[in-house]
Amino acid sequence: MRKIHIALLSFIAICASALVEQSASAAEINFQLNWRPTAGFAGYYQAQKSGGYLKHDLKVKFLHGGPKVDPIESVVSGKAQFGLTGAKRLLKARAAGKPVRAIAAINRRSPIVFISLKKLGIVRPQQFVGHKIRATPDLVPTLRAIMRQVSVPDNAYEIVSLPSKVDLFEKGDVPIWGAHISGMALKLQQRGHDLNIIFPSDYGLESLSGVIFSTDSYLDANKQTATDFLAASLTGIQQVIEDTSKAGPLVKIYNPDTDVAFQNARMESSIPLIHTGEDSIGWMKPESWKNIVAFQKQQGELPNGFSAKDIYSLEYLKRIQSR
Repeated sequence: MRKIHIALLSFIAICASALVEQSASAAEINFQLNWRPTAGFAGYYQAQKSGGYLKHDLKVKFLHGGPKVDPIESVVSGKAQFGLTGAKRLLKARAAGKPVRAIAAINRRSPIVFISLKKLGIVRPQQFVGHKIRATPDLVPTLRAIMRQVSVPDNAYEIVSLPSKVDLFEKGDVPIWGAHISGMALKLQQRGHDLNIIFPSDYGLESLSGVIFSTDSYLDANKQTATDFLAASLTGIQQVIEDTSKAGPLVKIYNPDTDVAFQNARMESSIPLIHTGEDSIGWMKPESWKNIVAFQKQQGELPNGFSAKDIYSLEYLKRIQSR
């Protein structure tokens, strides 16, 4: 019995030593998220909690964002090795000389939509004519582009800027609102409102958000680490998609005051943006980047000579698929 006990202690000591060695050799990664804790990050939280990152010998720390946090600056400065942002912001940064490069895009359909009460019967942008439309400054280019796609001039409707408050929508003074499908639109639906929802992508306006990116130099020097980080992240996202009830409890780890049920619902509403039925999760179509670049050139946000070819790399997604 004593020999068995000694052998067991020796085995435990060996395992503990191996864990220490693994921890000491693990690559340390700061991941700059672009907002406060939310269901949109549940896949990454899952990769952390399930040991997915540790399986690849990665020690990942989440840096949460907010209105005053610029994920691109965080990564370019070296504070973080990977970041999360939208395609348009990444393109502007690249055009400004910042060496950033996308390795995956999680939301391949824009979460931004235009909503109205179903009883109003507004189902097409052409019906926006003569109405007030709530659009924050960052939504105005998208709204303008949709309306031009359907040959409606800018002076045929009125844009107003209002805070994202449910009671203001319910008041009815502004019948059409630009909103986030898993944010205000979801809140309104949970309050019993039937909505008509118009997606910009249905009118030829492509968008990529939840874009995972790093710098050229970090990616070139750490190909295996980047591949492993992306693989673990995508696995975590897949696991949460398969069981959206994981989302709320995961968010609660990072925000104890969160509404678990609402975060679960946010995750559920986001699935069509992530799992579009085309390709694998995170995949980026070259034509999508080209279309976004073309749109931003039309808006005067990118120089005419700018090319999309250096802004993204499919290498890491391909490396994962070949495993």
